[in-house]
Amino acid sequence: MVNFQKELRRKDLALTHTIVQTTNDKSLSPSPHPQDPAALRKVGENERGIVVRGSRVLATLAPFSDEIAIHPGALLGPGCKDLALSFCIPLSTPGLRTLCRESYSRPGDRFHHPLSSRFDEQDAFMLFDSVEVPWHRIFINGNIEAHNSALSRGWFPNVAQQTMIRAQTKLEFAHALATRMAAMVNDKAPVTQQLLGELACYAELTRNGIATAEAESHDYGTGAWFPAAGPMNTLRAMLPIWFPRVNEIIRMIGSHNLLITPSEAELQDEVIGPMVEQFLHGDPGVSTQESIATYRLAWGFAASALGSRNEQYERSYLATSPTSVRLVDQFLPGTTSR
Repeated sequence: MVNFQKELRRKDLALTHTIVQTTNDKSLSPSPHPQDPAALRKVGENERGIVVRGSRVLATLAPFSDEIAIHPGALLGPGCKDLALSFCIPLSTPGLRTLCRESYSRPGDRFHHPLSSRFDEQDAFMLFDSVEVPWHRIFINGNIEAHNSALSRGWFPNVAQQTMIRAQTKLEFAHALATRMAAMVNDKAPVTQQLLGELACYAELTRNGIATAEAESHDYGTGAWFPAAGPMNTLRAMLPIWFPRVNEIIRMIGSHNLLITPSEAELQDEVIGPMVEQFLHGDPGVSTQESIATYRLAWGFAASALGSRNEQYERSYLATSPTSVRLVDQFLPGTTSR
């Protein structure tokens, strides 16, 4: 793993990852099931390495990446030795296939699609058709204890720190965007101020959680310093609730204005342009073009295909459930409190 990390750094490689098993039948087990034919598993080995077959999701950035990391994503129980895997291989490895969802990108059109023209990362369904993984790229090979330990000792607080910083950035952006929309039409209604305050609270609570986790960080040993898990777990439980509400608030404040967004060509039209300037403007000092651009930005953030993808992602990303807590207690007693 150390050698591979050095290779990533030295070659400046783009790395995607996939940690989730494909969901086909939830009645089998809340954790990966050894009888699930879709689960990525070891099916053989030779002098060059091991052979794996199955599928994984959700490899964000996959079509733009050089390498893919297969990382433990769920605790494994007895009988799952062939599923206890971790490795990294190039995306060009024979037998590895990348199935991308429909693209939400609108290249080169920043006026009409300010976010989706630049920020669609793509998500992929990864198929492993008897893929050979060389020995020097295998990090976990059938060791269930090592696989489960990767999830219980330090992994989450480090993942959560970057997750919560990302969340804080998005929440602060959402608050600023909603505040600007309200100001453009001089909306000082108490209900609007309450909605803006709600957004501000989400951003501030996230900032406080990050600051607390860093203030209560600890020496993990062997040169590693980890943030505290407690504040991260609290945010982890709330973000899937907050982000859909954030989009709802933006759409409430924007109201019908999110749908009244003339095109750039209409603004430049000799006849239509002056009429749009006359009838579609905000508070004095806000140009028509700025008003339209702001509402297009709000639509892209909260209601476009890309916005819906982001909401769906936040609903599921690192989501905590009673089932996952029970599994931790079952297979790794005493780790939940840590």
